[in-house]
This record gives sequence, structure tokens and C-alpha cells, in this order.
Amino acid sequence: MQRRYGEDHLRQVHRLRFRSRIQQPGESLQAMESNIRRLALFSYPHADPEFLEELQTDTFINAIRDRELQQAVRLSGKNRSSDALIFTLANEAGKQTSRRVADVREASVIELNLDAPEVVRQAKDTLQGRGRGVRDVSRIRCWGCGRSGHLQRNSWSNGRRRDMATSPSRSARQGNDE
Repeated sequence: MQRRYGEDHLRQVHRLRFRSRIQQPGESLQAMESNIRRLALFSYPHADPEFLEELQTDTFINAIRDRELQQAVRLSGKNRSSDALIFTLANEAGKQTSRRVADVREASVIELNLDAPEVVRQAKDTLQGRGRGVRDVSRIRCWGCGRSGHLQRNSWSNGRRRDMATSPSRSARQGNDE
């Protein structure tokens, strides 16, 4: 009973979780750092505070998912987990700001290279082909009778058109193919 629920067993479980801690997908750096502090206190309740802070800092840095950010924190030489957290948050904010500026620069470059009359012509061509106005039906081929100029729902073979004499029926066409 003591082995299963005892304080020593729980301390071993907390140490294992503390040593193998990694940042979960979607987990904030603040939540991760707080959880690492809690696990460190449960894992080493009687440890020297300076030693405990060093362990927390190393575990925090090792737990960061982004390898570039992890490397930057290591190179910064932060000795406290709270300082490492502040550094990582500042670094992440800088990355996000840099991405926005790069996106804006790319968009403005693309806009400068556009040939406005060509874009307008392409848009008109596209809209004319998709509009509900007059369509060019010469390229459309019926799946029902095989003739061009109409869709299957308007096919002569379905009896929907009045002029059935001008078009061979589906059975007559299949008979000619054999």
C-alpha cells in the first residue's frame, strides 16, 4: 500500500514527468513554465532553491518545441526560468511582427508588378463565361445523344425537345456504332 500511494512513489512519478516534460501543441509558454515550476516543487521538495531554479530553467528550455527558439534561449545565457520565459515571449513577438512586415512587403511587390488592363480583361472573360447570359454552346456535347450544342437534360433523345426528327435517337446511334 505504501509503495503504491506513498510519498516516495509520487515523488518518482513527478520526477519522471518533470524530466520528460515537452511543450504540448497549442500550450502557451506561460502555462508550460508554470507547470514545470509545480512539477519541480513536487519532485524535489527539500532541494536548495538555487539548484531547483537551475533545474527548472534547463527543463523549460528543453521543453520548448520550436528548435530555433530553444537555441536562441540557450545562447542568451538566462539563468532563471522566469528570465528565459520573458526572453522567449519577446522573441516570439518579434518573429510575429517580422512575419507581418514581410507579408506586407510581398503584397506590395505583387501589386506593383500587376498589369491592370490584363487583369481586367481576364476578369471580364471569366465572368462572361460564368454568367447567366448567352453561353457559347458549340463546345458542349450531350451525354444522352452524343451531339453537340446542348446538355443531356435538354437532349432530343429524352423527348424534351419538339424537333426529334432532326436528331437520331440514342438507340439508333448505338445501333450504327455496332
